[in-house]
Amino acid sequence: MATLPPTDPKSLTTWEDAFQYPLPIVRKLEQQLRQNIEDHRSKLRSLVGNSYRDLLGTAERIIEMDGQIRQAESYMEDIGRKCNSRAVGRVGGNFARMKKEQEDVGLQRRKAVVAQTKVLQKIIGVVGRIVRGNGDALLGAKVLVLGRLVFKGLVEGEEVAPEVVDGELKRRLGSMRKRLLGYISRTLARRDADVGMTVKALCAYSLISSSSSKEVLRYFLQVRFEQLEAKAEGMEEGRLAEMLELYGNSVLDTKELFPRRFADALAGLSRTALIRDESVRAVYELSLDVYEQWIGEDVRNFHPWVRHDQLSSAEVSSALASWTKQAQSCLLSTLKETIAKQTDAHAVLALRQHLLSKYLSLSAKLRNEEHSRAMDDLRIVFLTRLEELADQAAKMSPLPLDTQLSGTNARAPKVWDLATSDLEPGTGATNFRKAVMERQQGRSAATESLSRTLDDWTINLQQFAEAISSMRLLKWDDDLDLELLEDDDLSDGSESLQMILSKQDPQVLEARLNRSTMDSIKATYSEVEKMGESVEDAALLIRIIRDVDLRRRGLGPILEGIEDKAMASETFIAALQQRVARSVYEVPMGKFEAKRIRGMVALWDGTPALPVQPSPATYRFVKDLHQCMAGSGNDLWSPCAVQALKKMVREGLGGKFEVEHDDGVIDELSKGGGSGASHGHADEAESANAEEATSPSPGNDETRNRLVQTLFDLLYLQFVFHTGAEDESGRLEEVVGGLRKKVDLEPAANERLRKSAGDYWRRTYLLFGLLAG
Repeated sequence: MATLPPTDPKSLTTWEDAFQYPLPIVRKLEQQLRQNIEDHRSKLRSLVGNSYRDLLGTAERIIEMDGQIRQAESYMEDIGRKCNSRAVGRVGGNFARMKKEQEDVGLQRRKAVVAQTKVLQKIIGVVGRIVRGNGDALLGAKVLVLGRLVFKGLVEGEEVAPEVVDGELKRRLGSMRKRLLGYISRTLARRDADVGMTVKALCAYSLISSSSSKEVLRYFLQVRFEQLEAKAEGMEEGRLAEMLELYGNSVLDTKELFPRRFADALAGLSRTALIRDESVRAVYELSLDVYEQWIGEDVRNFHPWVRHDQLSSAEVSSALASWTKQAQSCLLSTLKETIAKQTDAHAVLALRQHLLSKYLSLSAKLRNEEHSRAMDDLRIVFLTRLEELADQAAKMSPLPLDTQLSGTNARAPKVWDLATSDLEPGTGATNFRKAVMERQQGRSAATESLSRTLDDWTINLQQFAEAISSMRLLKWDDDLDLELLEDDDLSDGSESLQMILSKQDPQVLEARLNRSTMDSIKATYSEVEKMGESVEDAALLIRIIRDVDLRRRGLGPILEGIEDKAMASETFIAALQQRVARSVYEVPMGKFEAKRIRGMVALWDGTPALPVQPSPATYRFVKDLHQCMAGSGNDLWSPCAVQALKKMVREGLGGKFEVEHDDGVIDELSKGGGSGASHGHADEAESANAEEATSPSPGNDETRNRLVQTLFDLLYLQFVFHTGAEDESGRLEEVVGGLRKKVDLEPAANERLRKSAGDYWRRTYLLFGLLAG
């Protein structure tokens, strides 16, 4: 077996020759043979392809030759028709004259100047037409560059240019350049401009100003930012939406155009000579097919020059990031300025939904961290303004206390006054109901303005609470798939954007509204407490506190926990109730002291005979006290106020009877007037007693009877002014105990006397509804 491989595997004649070598050499021979086969296959494929292309080229040449032959035959036919002596002579004469004119160089130059001047004038007109008609900015730039080249050729040429060229046309050419730049700026600032129009405008700017790609990018972003600022200074309703749309289009256009697409479009400008550009030659006003021969060779061969500075993606990202930061700052400042003037929470929420929906759509397309933070900034701006509106809604207007206090003694209107008033048939029931409510709540002209202020405050709070509820009901995923927008920076890795916008923000606003409302109520209570030091009418202050407290409890369904917080000082309320009780108590007590000594005739019954009804003076005292309570207003007598009055009356009665007992007045009662039983009511007994003359009777029985009647009166008053305390004790109880010892009744008689007093109170307590409560 051979050990050295053959130099060329093609030298092997049979396959048996290959297996005379070791297996590794056989495998190497196989690889070489396969490689040779592939090489031969590629060569054959190339030969076949070249032959096919040659055949196609031959066919095209045959077709072209056929067309040329047909055209030559057409020319020959035309020549044959025109081949007569007269026509040949005319052509020969024209040729001789043309040759002579061509030999006149000066004439040719003058014609060139005239032709180029004509072209320059037409160029200025074409650019103006493009600007006025919102035409193709790139075409205008090409025509303008051609005009500048023609102008330069005229000025620097050997032939002296006409005065109009160096003066009027130069000025108009410069003015047209400014107009075209302004038109380019307006085109770039348009929100509805498509990408193709924007690319042409950018190429036009680069062509006119010979700017690099980086400078064009800077110019584009500057124009868009100036447009943002211009819209920010406007007063239109939808300026924020337009600004946001312009901002989004600017970011998306920048990402799409730079650096690739704009660079390709810019490179395409220099591929052909400017005067050979199809769009330029298509401008019929220029008549380049006529005037081209009179234009200089350097102008005809001019290719648009562009700076080939490569713009990298990193530079685009850096410039766009800087511009985005400024644009977002402009957007936020405009948004703050706009919503700062808006006092309606529902309008702010509508704007919030509109702008955030647009920004969500934009962020879904951009998908970067910067816009997620900007989204959070927008949300915080709206939330901050809504918190300010929550403070405004919770802030209660200053109570018109000065106006109310000018009529502190004003009485509440009487319901029955409506009986003498003319009422409209359609509003009589409403007026009557209103009068009943005013009477029930102690309303008067002094408290009407206060009630309206509190009603307006409550309505503002309810409207803001409704706005918060609408935030919770808003479904952001109806506008956009928010699963694509979950961002760790925005949601801290735990809350989706849906939860933040529809749950977290409403919770923040609700907490702010709750806190501000509590502060406002506390401030109002403090204001009323300060007024309590200088205002004598405690009833008015109680009504103010009651109205505020009524609104506070009514806010329970919309503000959590407010029913249990921000209450008025119990000490202050108790002091006001003491003042009201004192004002009601003093007048009846004075009358009671004056009438009680005159006579104490009452009805006695039973064996032994004991009083079964109080003396007329005592009954009149209770009745007068109840009338004073009703006159001051039924609404004032809450259970606490009634208890305060009862305690005050008990202490007052106990003190009076104690003093009289110490001074011996009770012992002198027997000297006052006649005794005996009266079978009429207490009021009738009092009137009868006033007419009867008293005759002194110093007997022990009559003295004892008067003491028993006094004891019954005090027991009755104990029932009337019972406070419900389990261990009720005081001066009145001490006086009752002393009288019991003095009259020295049997225990059964004492118990019957006490029971009679209680029975009489139970029979008459409905006459004194306020005290019964």
